[in-house]
Amino acid sequence: MATTRPLRPIGEEKLGNLQAWFPRDRAVSDPPQDDTFEIGLTFAGGQSAGCYLAGVLDFLFEALDAWEQARKADPARTPNHKVRIKIVTGASAGGLNTALAAIAGRYRFEPARHAKFEDGDKNLGSPFYRAWVRDVDLKHLLTTEDLTGNSGSFSVLNTQYLDAKVASYLDFKGDGLAERDWLDDPLPIAVMISNVDGVPYRIKFRTEDENDASANAYWMTLHGDRLAFLRPMAAGAPQPTRPDSDALSLDNSAAADDWKRLGQAVLATIAFPLALRERIVGRPSTDYDYRFAYPFDPGGLVYAPPFPGDAEQQRSFVTIDGGVTDNEPFELAHTALAGTDGRNVREGEKAKRAVILTAPFVSPKPVQYGVPDTPLPRLLGNIFNALIGQSRFKLMDVSLAANADIYSRFMIAPVRVQASGSKVRGDAALASHPLTSFFGYFSEPYRHHDFMLGRLNCYLFLRDWFVLPSTHAPGDSGPKPGLGNSLFANWPDAALADPAYKSQSPHVKDHRQIIPLIGTAAQQPQSYPWPTGQFAGYSAVRRGIEQRLDALYPLIRDRLLGAAVENGFFRGIVRLVVGGYWWLSGRGAVLGALRQMIDKAREQIDDDR
Repeated sequence: MATTRPLRPIGEEKLGNLQAWFPRDRAVSDPPQDDTFEIGLTFAGGQSAGCYLAGVLDFLFEALDAWEQARKADPARTPNHKVRIKIVTGASAGGLNTALAAIAGRYRFEPARHAKFEDGDKNLGSPFYRAWVRDVDLKHLLTTEDLTGNSGSFSVLNTQYLDAKVASYLDFKGDGLAERDWLDDPLPIAVMISNVDGVPYRIKFRTEDENDASANAYWMTLHGDRLAFLRPMAAGAPQPTRPDSDALSLDNSAAADDWKRLGQAVLATIAFPLALRERIVGRPSTDYDYRFAYPFDPGGLVYAPPFPGDAEQQRSFVTIDGGVTDNEPFELAHTALAGTDGRNVREGEKAKRAVILTAPFVSPKPVQYGVPDTPLPRLLGNIFNALIGQSRFKLMDVSLAANADIYSRFMIAPVRVQASGSKVRGDAALASHPLTSFFGYFSEPYRHHDFMLGRLNCYLFLRDWFVLPSTHAPGDSGPKPGLGNSLFANWPDAALADPAYKSQSPHVKDHRQIIPLIGTAAQQPQSYPWPTGQFAGYSAVRRGIEQRLDALYPLIRDRLLGAAVENGFFRGIVRLVVGGYWWLSGRGAVLGALRQMIDKAREQIDDDR
């Protein structure tokens, strides 16, 4: 566990600093500029579908870099407004991609290309491609060195491999330093975690006995948690540090304590229950002082203190996958753009701030749970899904989603065109979606397909859908009523005359691109054919699965028997009986069930042309 930061009690902060760090309404305190569009990025969880998220990020970096280079090289012909990414948030697989974006933001790298994959190039420069296509493969997660002599916690898959890989990502230096004015500096990021232990808060109510503290207290526990960081992009004057955020050092390194804490946050947010080992996260208890604080009350600061009655101290928590409690943390991005009580302008002619949610598993139809006589295993699964679904449900988001004329929130979700020309939308568009989104780990071509689909979908999104209304024409210099959003008011005439910067969709007329596609980003990315026949099924992973299962069995057996049978003699007898059943019948039944699930998933991919 990485060294924690110092305690920072909220009572020692100046009220003015708190109001600056947590603005009430940015439309008032920090109004948007006519020539700048601010973005909050949110990446949802999705296990192996994180390769789709990574592809989106890879192209987004390419598009913004290409535009920035063109603006410097040919200002007379290039759109000249600005875009600024103000925050990046993510959960689970999206949490890893959030961290990768922060790490890579300071460095140049070559975007991934499908042609290099076809040529067998193993040294693609994109950190997103390396992490999600090259590195995360089931064969590495089935090795057993983590189970040798294990007397502590363990998981179905090997997490030691992930420890080493995440550490290597923290050392990424790319091809040298990059200047990216489109990233806020320092860049705030937030990685979601699910806090198993929880953080208690006490809410007081008026009761018949006002003098009895226990009688008028209602206790609540926070489990949907996050770890926040500030990633500097360039050397410069020090800036005030948000009190609940970790200020990272300029030069990233896996040897530095602050960067180790980011690595620990990544390992915690991807710790899918049982599949990957839970993580212990240490942090100051005072971080939670700021979670429910309001510095604009007429009486001064109002806040809910965590751990009522306990002294401020360093604490450690057991944590698992951040997607369990908040899989799409776009509220954090929204607050960073709008303020704690503010809202982003939604009308297309005035919008200057927006959240972009990238979600790999968006189903075009709701999941049906109300089936009579549901078998117990499916019922347990449905209960788990219901808890997660409720944590994501927000009435305001539902009401806004029903309005098509909203320009303050956008979403990138998978869309794949089949050979027949029909479109597949949502999770079925991804080769990684079977087996509860774990299937991408089984085959590199599956991950490559989804990564390249992410690049293609991001290109189409920026070209056709991430747009604002504008009828500005050459000669329309300066903001003028009736011409649409003022973001485009001062474009050079050559840019206003170029149809390439308009939405190419027949469904969106008289709209211009917020992130203009120019240079290499103007070329539609290569896609990868649906990976039919690229995975042999269970036979390709049989040896690794059997070795891992055989190493897990004695650990599981001994932990269960140790908890259930106290007498050592009887424990030995039960162990013999259980062992006999396991080797005669149980092992074969488990492997048979795994073989059936894996081969069925492979057939699903092979049949879906």
